[in-house]
Amino acid sequence: MVLQILLGIIVMIGFLGLAGAAYFGALTKLDITEKKMGSFQIVYRELAGINSKDIKDMKIKLHGEMTEAGVTAIAPLDVFYPQDAGKPNKIGFQVEEADVTKMTEYSGIMADVVPEGQYIVTMFPFKNPLSYLVGYLKVDPAFKVYRQRNGYAEAPGLSRHDGDHITYMQPVVKG
Repeated sequence: MVLQILLGIIVMIGFLGLAGAAYFGALTKLDITEKKMGSFQIVYRELAGINSKDIKDMKIKLHGEMTEAGVTAIAPLDVFYPQDAGKPNKIGFQVEEADVTKMTEYSGIMADVVPEGQYIVTMFPFKNPLSYLVGYLKVDPAFKVYRQRNGYAEAPGLSRHDGDHITYMQPVVKG
């Protein structure tokens, strides 16, 4: 009897784990393509590392400053550099060109242009902020395999929140 109860609990935990993974997109098939993307205006702050709490806190502060400055046409856009690149990540938002000057008046906020070019691209469903973690864990290895298969070098990764999905991009860099 105890064995049956334990087996039932194990099956239930497995089912809940599988349902959670499916909900957050872990079972989603990625469609990786190459296409011309950009250019994007980005206002951002620099952040070393990928601590999710630090990213969240920085996004909240930057979003508040953007709201205060009257910037409304925004999409969360981050640029993550490979660890060995020695560069801090850019945590910010895609904005209209006219709004860049409004934001660079704030201390510590920088602006840049993500150039137009050929990018490796895929989309991942957005359910809640945990989707960024699940998406990264699924997309990053898939991009690595894609780059290796096509002879491309490692490149910065970009993630942009586009409503019900996250668009992940990496510029094509010939190896």
